[in-house]
Amino acid sequence: MGQRLRVGIIGLGRRWRRRYAPALRALSDLFEIAAVCDPIPQQAAAEAARLRCPSSAGPSELVERHDVDAVLLLDLGWQRLWPVERAARAGKPVFCLPALEDDEANADAVAARVGQAGLPMMMAAGASFTPAALRLAEFQRERLGPVRLLVCEAISGRPGAPDSGTLAWLLSLLGAAPATVTAAGGESAGLVSLTLEAAGGRALQLTHWHAPGARPGLRLRVVAERGQATVEGPRRLSWADAGAAHALTLPRGGPAERLLLTGFHRALTQGQALSPSLSDAHRALVCLRAAARSRAEGRAVPL
Repeated sequence: MGQRLRVGIIGLGRRWRRRYAPALRALSDLFEIAAVCDPIPQQAAAEAARLRCPSSAGPSELVERHDVDAVLLLDLGWQRLWPVERAARAGKPVFCLPALEDDEANADAVAARVGQAGLPMMMAAGASFTPAALRLAEFQRERLGPVRLLVCEAISGRPGAPDSGTLAWLLSLLGAAPATVTAAGGESAGLVSLTLEAAGGRALQLTHWHAPGARPGLRLRVVAERGQATVEGPRRLSWADAGAAHALTLPRGGPAERLLLTGFHRALTQGQALSPSLSDAHRALVCLRAAARSRAEGRAVPL
């Protein structure tokens, strides 16, 4: 696979126009748009003419093209997550913007088939590609060592359960499959708290606040074998190791979409694991299902 990836785009809706088309223009040295498709054929044809690339009749035709190295799934059409399965059969890596719960009826089957095929697939969890999160990943590998405890507070302007993308990222950091989930609070009350316990004494606590009109934010404390670190927002990172304390305010890394796509490209061209992966996302979905049971039954739920 060359350094400039030839990608096929599935889904040309609002997120494509406002976010990913500008990001790919800015990353033209990393990506070439090889083909596009959309449930609305006229929209696909018009976008293909603008981009000067072919328009495919559907996801299957796009995935099978010899000049498509990887697939960007940006919207779910009537086929839902089926294009992911088709990509698995074709061995084409996938960048997936929709969450698994957007097609929960088929999520388990898709995760199983992708796992069996060994398909490289990255879920677009923006929390994992902020400047602070990226630097934290470096520190964990090089200085802090394996994670023992994660404590995360997330604020959202929208009601609902904790974001599965954020939880998938946290699970990838934890590096161990949770054994039990205990949840408290309620979505209608604006507060949900999850505690996930894994083997070896590892644990993850996530508190999700819903504050109407609030600016989304995240604070994460990491306790690892050789030190501690704290992430506050997208750019602030502090850490302590070997008895010394440090703090950084990192430069802006550009729009989240650009960071996500750059990470996708780097992983594929440098042979790195894609993270958060579909496996991380599916584990997060399973944990959120168990959390709903835990809140309803008032007990810890085994996984």
